[in-house]
Amino acid sequence: SKAGVLGWLRLLPLGQASPIGWGATMALLGIAAAFYGVAVGLCQRDAKTALAYSSVSQMGFLAAAVGVGLTTPSGWALLLPAVLVYTLHHGLAKGALFLTLGLPESEPVTRARRRLAIAAAAALGLSLAGMSLTGGAVAKSALKDAIGASGVPSAAGIVSVLALAAIGTTLLVARVLWLLGGPGAGHADGPHQDAVQPAAGGRPPIAAWVLAAGLS
Repeated sequence: SKAGVLGWLRLLPLGQASPIGWGATMALLGIAAAFYGVAVGLCQRDAKTALAYSSVSQMGFLAAAVGVGLTTPSGWALLLPAVLVYTLHHGLAKGALFLTLGLPESEPVTRARRRLAIAAAAALGLSLAGMSLTGGAVAKSALKDAIGASGVPSAAGIVSVLALAAIGTTLLVARVLWLLGGPGAGHADGPHQDAVQPAAGGRPPIAAWVLAAGLS
């Protein structure tokens, strides 16, 4: 997905006059993708699949910002650094989170390994959700501030809509952690005494902490 962002930055006439309607169309499509990724991701039963759909949503954020840049070429100088910071943070955090979700799939799955995976996933999830004092908060704040200062007439509305989509990101991250502790997750074969078995309900309480922190 980050290759697509690079393609936009290299090929689109950003910072220059662009055909009328291009920017508005791209911004609207980006907003639609931000909500679509959340809606479909929340319906998934596999943690990695749900996480993949969150990438669709995050690309929607970036598409909206690029659309604003096409609409107001004079504001692209403010938008470009924010887009790059957002892209870098999302790429690193999402890649690390995918690797973390793979830990419980290894054999044998011990309690210590599973707890480590959930703790790491929660920390990365909090950052993706934009919790205060995380890289995600810095990236999202920079993107919203840049859109607000870009001079596009509908800046306040775009920022408000993206804030709603960010709440959806929090819900989706909580869903991923919920699925990470679901029935069958972390099952191990073999005579390993400390192999983890799903607890009653099978759900990590830390999913609720991510939800509460991200919505606060």
